[in-house]
Amino acid sequence: MILLFLGIIIYIIAVQDILKTTLSMQGGGWLTNNFSKMLWKICFYLSGENGASKFLGKSGYIILTGIIIFWVFLLWTSLSLLIYSDPLSIVSSSDKTPVLGFEKLYFAGYILSTLGNGEYIPGSDFWRLITNIFSFTGLVLLTMSVTYFVPLLQAVIEQQKLAVQISGYGETPQQMLLNTYDGQYYQGLTANASELTLALIKHTQNHKAYPVIHYFHNDDKEYNIILELSKLYKCLVILENLLSEEHSPKESELRSLNVAFDNYFKVITQITNTKKSNNLNITGINTDQLIKNGLAETGKELPKNIQGLQIFYKLVKNDGWNWENVI
Repeated sequence: MILLFLGIIIYIIAVQDILKTTLSMQGGGWLTNNFSKMLWKICFYLSGENGASKFLGKSGYIILTGIIIFWVFLLWTSLSLLIYSDPLSIVSSSDKTPVLGFEKLYFAGYILSTLGNGEYIPGSDFWRLITNIFSFTGLVLLTMSVTYFVPLLQAVIEQQKLAVQISGYGETPQQMLLNTYDGQYYQGLTANASELTLALIKHTQNHKAYPVIHYFHNDDKEYNIILELSKLYKCLVILENLLSEEHSPKESELRSLNVAFDNYFKVITQITNTKKSNNLNITGINTDQLIKNGLAETGKELPKNIQGLQIFYKLVKNDGWNWENVI
């Protein structure tokens, strides 16, 4: 009776978690999310916590494969517990004698894979019904996995496109400003920021729908999405706080990008449980290049405890990089 109860509970939890992960578009199920985080921590540890590790660069695909195996394991375990709860649940098709031990585990496996060969059959109408339910569950799992992973991998491509787009502005926040300033507007950052803002919003919503894409790590620091977004946000902080009045953009020019980053911070902290850092030294920004080019004034300081920078500091560290990589 205990095995029957456990099997039912595990089945309900597994199906609910799979459905929430693949259909809700509001983030993965609790089990899937925590399993993904556990696999990421293992990959992170094995890579030596080094963002440039080639192994860490493969972590996303390892985690994706692990999720499939995890789902199969849950369903296989639940069906196995159910049929082990009754000695007469499964019988041999040839002589109708009850099967024991490994044969039941084997039966559970091939029913889930819908590859039953008729060697063993359910022992009663009740177990025929259970077999049908799990057979359909296995079929639906395969279909839903495909429909889930295709847009997920597309979201990974969009993530990489955003990183490349931002890297095109410059290698550092200071270079981003110098490269985009035409004497009146910061092209691509303020005057024509709609494309960049929409790309960031799309990236954020993809994170919300497919939290696992956060673990698709790029070991090339020139195109790593966390580093590039950190540089872009640092650039935004400079625009708002450190430029001379003559060269400062209007607040309205930065509003859409600020809203997009606020939304990003809300989603990413929920997904990763990232808390802002209390390191007060991370807000320091070198503006020598900007002062030399007449865009910034000496003596200007940043407000203390800029929350966005503190969140990015933690994200960068948790991705295996140093804050110096943001420059």
